[in-house]
Amino acid sequence: MRILISNDDGYSAKGIRALRLSLAGYSSQEIGQMLNAQPGAVRMWMTKARRYLQKRTELLLMIDN
Repeated sequence: MRILISNDDGYSAKGIRALRLSLAGYSSQEIGQMLNAQPGAVRMWMTKARRYLQKRTELLLMIDN
């Protein structure tokens, strides 16, 4: 996971961190308070991170085949 985070812009890195916090049960408002950001920005980061991770997964699956 660290390789994915270090190879992308800051939005995906923040989004992946926000996704982890969300999976731990935190709301976007709580995550925003932790990361000093607006809840809307947190949701945007998470959306970008999901797209980024989905693309990476698709590429890895293509390479394995």
